[in-house]
Amino acid sequence: MYSNSILKESLPEIQKQGVLGTARWAKNKAVTPTNQAEAGEELFKLLCISCHSVGGFRNDILERTSGMKVAEFESVFDEMGAEEAQMPPFAGTSKKGKPSPSMS
Repeated sequence: MYSNSILKESLPEIQKQGVLGTARWAKNKAVTPTNQAEAGEELFKLLCISCHSVGGFRNDILERTSGMKVAEFESVFDEMGAEEAQMPPFAGTSKKGKPSPSMS
């Protein structure tokens, strides 16, 4: 089990469907142009809050991402579970809000 409570064996299916689509308690079931901020907040709460805070003392995500350009931030998602081995792999369908190639 990863730190975000996702079982390792469940990750491939969650990555196919997207964590928002599989989380029973998620209000937003997908990221759309009109709900990006709200869905992003839900994604953070589902995937990151167990180890990171927003403006708090525990691995403050604001401090860690301050000054990052979009490409740098996206590369963090690509590295999750690999170079960033302390973080579980990203459990979304896409790092850029578009369907993954396997979903097209």
